[in-house]
Amino acid sequence: MIGPVLSASARSHQWRVALALLGIPMKSPPGEIAFNSVANACEKSGEWQQTIAVVATMSDIRLATDSFSYCTMMSALCKGQKWKEVLLVYKQLEEKGIEKNTILCGAAINACAKGHLWNMASKLLASMADEQIQRSLVTFSSVISAFSASACWTRALEILQEMERKSLVYPDQIAFSALIAACGNASQWKEAGHMSRRCRML
Repeated sequence: MIGPVLSASARSHQWRVALALLGIPMKSPPGEIAFNSVANACEKSGEWQQTIAVVATMSDIRLATDSFSYCTMMSALCKGQKWKEVLLVYKQLEEKGIEKNTILCGAAINACAKGHLWNMASKLLASMADEQIQRSLVTFSSVISAFSASACWTRALEILQEMERKSLVYPDQIAFSALIAACGNASQWKEAGHMSRRCRML
């Protein structure tokens, strides 16, 4: 019964309850699903330190960590504004033999965007293409947002064009808004106006 109870605790953000349940002596110790549920409960509640600790415990007791475990850690660190720590977790994927996917890469790129690490965000996007990992609207928009914060409007525009021409992913209002912001930050009012008109046509 422990699995459903832990899952219910995760859904209701009762991370303290979930952690307490893990400490109860049982004939059959909790497995990967139970620990991932607890980590998820901590992440949903913004408890990034507890999330990392739960996943670390999985390794300590030789339970397998998977892409869900790492995505949960990265999401928790993002909520804690620990941008560089997200990238450290991302780098561990290859060491652990965990296959990268769109969601994991997107989490790393999102951290770069929020941490104003535009150069790293661009490199991660390019590596996705090299490794044949599907690039989504969210990943492209996050990179554009990274350039927007740094007023690198020409690079933001290049990402938009790459999105449309090479990946056949079509920008939405979020992507255009980020590019408009990049143009505005660089005082490129004509280009900002052009993008604004394109955005209104969506």
